[in-house]
Amino acid sequence: MRHWKCEIKEVGNPHTVTPELFGDYDENDCVLRWGLKNPDVEWYKLQEVKD
Repeated sequence: MRHWKCEIKEVGNPHTVTPELFGDYDENDCVLRWGLKNPDVEWYKLQEVKD
């Protein structure tokens, strides 16, 4: 099982969102699940957490 964390900054929102995902997912799965390529995403930081 893998653990992913992301910090997402959306256009027009002064705050960031920090979702986490656990499971058999790779980086591309996270990008698709969280919509990180959508135009309302200003920037994001995606990292795999190594426990």
